[in-house]
Amino acid sequence: MDTLRMLLSVFDQVGREIRGKTMLQKIVFILRHEFPRARELASLSYTKYYYGPFSRVLEDIVEDAQLRGLIRVKEISLDDDVVRYDIAVTDKGRAYTKALPQDRVKLAKRMAVRARELNSKSLKDVISEAYRMA
Repeated sequence: MDTLRMLLSVFDQVGREIRGKTMLQKIVFILRHEFPRARELASLSYTKYYYGPFSRVLEDIVEDAQLRGLIRVKEISLDDDVVRYDIAVTDKGRAYTKALPQDRVKLAKRMAVRARELNSKSLKDVISEAYRMA
């Protein structure tokens, strides 16, 4: 699946775990709008949700990638019984991205720069940015 390969390539190049599934949803939503040439993300339909735009398709892709061992999801306990699920690409996931064509790899590198910037911000700021685009 080209969408999965592209997402794995982008997130692997972020250089650290994506800080939660909500953060991942918002990052991908923003990337989808800022990088219209990323046709792999076009199939991700979004609906309004409590914490901003949400894609069930993206959620399914993440679950499938976890089941296939392409990503690792780590449960992080935060204050007040809140749990965050951090996401990292595994070696198997890295190998899966090797079939991505070179022009898509270059685009993924550019997208990763923006994803890294967003992943370093607070979730509140990223949600606000996503709301402005919705």
